[in-house]
Amino acid sequence: MTEQNDEKKASENQEQDILSTPLGRRAFLSGFGLGAGITAASFIVFGATRNQTTSIGISPESLSESSSLNGCPYILPTPEPFVSPSFCDPKEFPEVDDSVLSLNECNLTLPALPDEDSYTISVRLYNDLIPGQTFRRYPGEKIQFTLYNQLSPNVLPAGETCEELQHANKPACFNSTNMHFHGLHVSPKTNEVTGVSSDDVFVEVRPAENHQYCVALPEFHAPGTHWYHAHRHGSTAIQAANGMAGAIIIPEPPGERRLGVTDDNDKIWLIQEILDVSDGEAFYTTPGSSNPNNPKGQSGQFLVNGQYQPTLTIDNAHTLQRWRFINATGTPRGLMTLKLCKCTDTSDTSTDCGTLEDM
Repeated sequence: MTEQNDEKKASENQEQDILSTPLGRRAFLSGFGLGAGITAASFIVFGATRNQTTSIGISPESLSESSSLNGCPYILPTPEPFVSPSFCDPKEFPEVDDSVLSLNECNLTLPALPDEDSYTISVRLYNDLIPGQTFRRYPGEKIQFTLYNQLSPNVLPAGETCEELQHANKPACFNSTNMHFHGLHVSPKTNEVTGVSSDDVFVEVRPAENHQYCVALPEFHAPGTHWYHAHRHGSTAIQAANGMAGAIIIPEPPGERRLGVTDDNDKIWLIQEILDVSDGEAFYTTPGSSNPNNPKGQSGQFLVNGQYQPTLTIDNAHTLQRWRFINATGTPRGLMTLKLCKCTDTSDTSTDCGTLEDM
């Protein structure tokens, strides 16, 4: 009997040691140097990801082989640590004249922040992608597509219409949209005969409607990095913060690529702060959401090309890369600088980083 009690007590002590062991709270990041990884955390500080477990009631009746892991009873399976995804560029839009850009409502699961679980929010996305596909066009070419608005109908107060509210200086009609081609030297008009639009921000595409766009780049257009996003007055902020943005790249003419940067080393970094805007009124009125002096506003997750803290690995330290940064955020939290850090592994769960320079 005494031997059984001793074994039971040892088992309970072992269980207590296991349950009291602290879990690592910092994501392991690659160092910067020869063949090193460069992460999105280089230029903005993210909350550390913590492992999540679920509390369950334990009783003798509930115990089974399924509740035992490696001979340790009463605990759930070991939680998975956060693994930084590999950096990848956004998908590119096809170079055809009958392309479709479909605006849809999707569910997006965002990773956990400290003291929180991962969570799923409703977002508005072009062709179900975050960010939207990249338009890569040379001077003299066209950006041409039909925008299909498949969002839910607008919810309006009794007696009000989107036509009346379109030019009012207040948020409204969150599911009506249009397209703005930010930074391009192009026409801001709509053809009165065909109804096809260039960069006309006064167009309104309501739910269940579609609209044709044809943006002609002049032959003299300079190479550069630009982006597109929704720009209907009254719903611009809520749609941009909800994921409706993508890159526009105007490359140098063939044979004139500067500094010898190859296509595979020409990287897009499209940065978005994705917010839960399901309650439009709360999004616009929460204190701090647009006030840098009041940090208590609604906060979202910062993503780079739709990924959380991706790692860019450079195999050759002498490789020349061009990084095209697009800040597609919509709150003061998106103001940022780029910091390059040289990091040294200090343990299995942390790194010691020193700033090389601010850019």
